[in-house]
Amino acid sequence: MAVSGIDGLSTGSVVGNTLLSNDKVTSDQFLQLLVTQLQHQDPLEPLSSEEFMSQLAQFQSLEELIKMNENSTQMLLGQKLAAASTLIGRYVCGWSSMFGAVEGTVDKVYVDGQDVYLDVNGVFLKVDEVMEVAPVAVSGSSAELSGGVPAAIPLETAAEAKK
Repeated sequence: MAVSGIDGLSTGSVVGNTLLSNDKVTSDQFLQLLVTQLQHQDPLEPLSSEEFMSQLAQFQSLEELIKMNENSTQMLLGQKLAAASTLIGRYVCGWSSMFGAVEGTVDKVYVDGQDVYLDVNGVFLKVDEVMEVAPVAVSGSSAELSGGVPAAIPLETAAEAKK
């Protein structure tokens, strides 16, 4: 059964009691749909209070899920930023989709939208693209891993070399 749009709501089809659409329904659209349903209900068979309360409960659940999603997204960004800030001054190796192989000492950390970037010798590397991390001790003009282990050795090998 086809359903026509209601004041800016997208059209879709109804399967059972569920409106199917390619667009996401916002909370304002849900409330508008609920009010329209109440305005156009059959006066001889009004919407039962149980059905109305069920729809309101579903709406409140939807709102809470949206808030939880926003909060978890912000928490994830905070965790990425905290993890990235521990890399400042450390030697990292990674593969950037824009720049290819990137390695060097992390100078700064930047946030752009939901992505956290490391400034590695002037090249931006996403935290998610880091493949190796090692502590750095600066000696003269060249950076070396603490303990004199060459910078190209992965962490597992560097830990074994210190033994």
